[in-house]
Amino acid sequence: MEGQLMAKGTEVLVEVLIAILSLASTYAVYYLHQAAKHIKEKTAQMQDQEQASILWRATKQLDDVATRTVEKFEQTIAASLRQKVKAGIADRAELLKIGQEAYDEVIKTVGPEVLAVLQENFGDYVTHIKNTIESKVFQVKQVPVAG
Repeated sequence: MEGQLMAKGTEVLVEVLIAILSLASTYAVYYLHQAAKHIKEKTAQMQDQEQASILWRATKQLDDVATRTVEKFEQTIAASLRQKVKAGIADRAELLKIGQEAYDEVIKTVGPEVLAVLQENFGDYVTHIKNTIESKVFQVKQVPVAG
């Protein structure tokens, strides 16, 4: 009888150990799954932050180049040409031509890497660049000329 009791106790003990090991392995699998999920989320977050940083640098570079280009054109020819158009001495088409020249210079200056980032994020980067230039023209015209 004692042997049967001992065998039954051993059997119960083995079953309890198997249950504990099963529970521990289930927890380990759950923990590994959660850790993998956390790593995926962190990786995606890092990629999003990197993408945002790349976009910020590209738009900042576009903004800087557009500002310098518009200021250059404004100081060299645009302001005086605008006065001539108002006086009827020059044609408005010449102002539009300067706008296209400014756009071409901005495109050339920012380069293909920035254009690729703008294309990826804005789709129609041409309109975005032209709007940026127009905004800069407005800003530059608002600043009184020193002299």
